[in-house]
Amino acid sequence: MPSDPAFQDRTAQDNAFQDDALEDRTEGPASPDAASEPPEFEPYPPSFALLDAPRLPLNPLAVAATVTGALGLFAPFAILGIVFGGIARGQIQRRGERGAGLAVTGIVLGCIGLVASAVLALYVVFWLGATVLLRLSDVESRQVLDAFGLVATAFSAAF
Repeated sequence: MPSDPAFQDRTAQDNAFQDDALEDRTEGPASPDAASEPPEFEPYPPSFALLDAPRLPLNPLAVAATVTGALGLFAPFAILGIVFGGIARGQIQRRGERGAGLAVTGIVLGCIGLVASAVLALYVVFWLGATVLLRLSDVESRQVLDAFGLVATAFSAAF
């Protein structure tokens, strides 16, 4: 205990205040009306138990799913994001690890990237097809269009 007189004086004041508060709580109600009112309670002191609790490990595949899902504009990364996210969700449920949100984020970003890659691929194919058709002669372009029509008819009949 420090020998500083100001500290000792402050400590004595704190002890006196606590003694007064204890006496106030032990006394009965001053009037019959006061007995019907609920007693006042002091708030609990702050608890640091949650800060001291050990943290669960973060699943590394969940992080990999998020990163590869974010790079998902390129189809292989999108597929990896979906696969890593699915595996990570299973591991998180079995092991009780953290990272469920990251795994779901990787799956969603991977799906968005896969759809975006498919739309981009279709756009490029049709753009190249239109460019080729414009450069062909009229007879050749009709033959190509007839071939596309046969493929479209066969495709629609199959499904």
